[in-house]
Amino acid sequence: MHPFAFQKWRILAAASLLLAAGAAAHAAPAPTTTIPVTKDDPRKAWWRDAKFGMFVHWGVYAVPAGVHDGRPVRHLGEWIMCHGRISREDYRKYAERLAPDGYQPGTWVDLAEQAGMKYIVVTAKHHDGFALFDSKVSDWDAVDATPRKQDLLMPLVEECRKRNMPLGYHYSQAQDWYHPGGGTYGQPWDESQKGSFDDYLAKIAVPQIKELSERYGPIACIFFDTPVGMNASRAAAVRAAVPPSTLINDRLSPGTPADFRSYENALPRELIPAGDWELCLSCNDTWGYKSNDQHWKSGASLIRLLSETSSRGGNMLLNVGPEADGRIPDAAASTLREIGGWLRVNGEAIYGTTRSPFLPIPWNGGCTQKTLPSGDTAIYAHLYEQPKDGKVLLPGLTNAIVSAELLAGGRKVPFTRSGNSWSLDLPSDATASPVRIVKVVVKGAPVIEERALEPDADGRMTLGVSIARLQGTKIRLERQPSTIEQNIGFWTEVADTAEWNIQPAATADYGTTWDIACAADSSGSILAIVQGDKELGRFEIPSTGSWNEFQTVAGPTLKLTAGASKLRLVPVSKPGLGVVNLRSLTLAKTR
Repeated sequence: MHPFAFQKWRILAAASLLLAAGAAAHAAPAPTTTIPVTKDDPRKAWWRDAKFGMFVHWGVYAVPAGVHDGRPVRHLGEWIMCHGRISREDYRKYAERLAPDGYQPGTWVDLAEQAGMKYIVVTAKHHDGFALFDSKVSDWDAVDATPRKQDLLMPLVEECRKRNMPLGYHYSQAQDWYHPGGGTYGQPWDESQKGSFDDYLAKIAVPQIKELSERYGPIACIFFDTPVGMNASRAAAVRAAVPPSTLINDRLSPGTPADFRSYENALPRELIPAGDWELCLSCNDTWGYKSNDQHWKSGASLIRLLSETSSRGGNMLLNVGPEADGRIPDAAASTLREIGGWLRVNGEAIYGTTRSPFLPIPWNGGCTQKTLPSGDTAIYAHLYEQPKDGKVLLPGLTNAIVSAELLAGGRKVPFTRSGNSWSLDLPSDATASPVRIVKVVVKGAPVIEERALEPDADGRMTLGVSIARLQGTKIRLERQPSTIEQNIGFWTEVADTAEWNIQPAATADYGTTWDIACAADSSGSILAIVQGDKELGRFEIPSTGSWNEFQTVAGPTLKLTAGASKLRLVPVSKPGLGVVNLRSLTLAKTR
């Protein structure tokens, strides 16, 4: 799909960064651009409420499905023309084999609805330049280049209109490996690719966006991608072809104002990013269909990720890559239906909600909220596990509670006041679910006193990465392929730090347990553990084998001082490519 935005190209070339981060190339940050923070833009209302959408990558690349000339081609399926260095002439032959016998747009929309998805984004034109629609400015499209001479986009447009399903398009505005002058990853590998980039924009990209608007609209949103070669004037020409009501992401050109920011395969570094944002990821490791990619994410992991994304104020766009005949793989369809089953019970905790009022979230899970017609607020506690003592603490919540219940089954949940907090008593026999939701209705808008992480009943504090404050130029959260758990990665600069707000109840010794990964050639980094201005100890990072092989390792015992403070991890030295990949740090009071 789009493994790197414009400034990521240098990052991909820097293999050291990728090795240190232990992540795929497409986990790098999105371009810096302006995302308005206004909450009253009527154009965005539907998108903000939707929360969950279907991404579809379908095109000529589904025919080779990751194999060219009898040999598997590495990397993403939809990038096979590039990574396989396939000539325009040879790649066009794959279009001659695109026979969509199983393509039923109604089935696609059925699946989106069954999954609880509220909008669809499909690849109108990906980086290979092939248009699913009937383009009048190029013969590299479904009507002119395939044996059926069939417009593949219009039936989906009509089906979505009939179902009132918002439809948006992924359009590769800059990178185009087929049309002369289009951007390529690295140097062109086919002489016929060469040409004027400005001519390509004027004769292909801008006219095709106008075609989509005039003949395949209305367009809910456009997902631009990999803006290689784009600048302000070129972006302005493309932007002028986009209808005013259409939302766009931040990949048209670095610095160009956008409606929302796109993150790919990893949640943003910031706990709560400013403005609107969307996380996109695929059901497996690739975006376009690839026959040997059977690394399917579980429904449970994706439900939790949807919960986490909503809790942080974002949308989630989940991709499927149909086979060449148009059928969505059974494994992907099954996963989507599993998510839909959970949403049918718990959807009110996702749709139309805003981010958690608790920062950080004080339990293992997520939290969303919405204003009710009465003026009261529903706070939804998303629980990823049953607390050991059966209690969920709502710390610092000063509002009166009107009611509390489990969404699944509607069982009432007892609640009691505890100091300046509320405590919920969960039933021990609650129905198992990847994410259980407790709906708590409070009077008025939530008022929460600021707080820090405190030891639990066993004297333990788990410093999760989702509640860390990451400071620096490279450090960020990432997620390893086919996993749900996040880790701090891209820690390639000694100046970058991680910080948590803590509040030990008493001055005492705390043992430390680190959930980490580190490649052998980068072991030996030294981290100083600092509380306030006082260094408490140092930890030398051992090797775990690789950047994605996590192990639980005992660290130094620290004497923590009672009271609210900041605990920071500060690199002292870094002999290798990166400091460490960190999933969590647990502090346990010694007895």
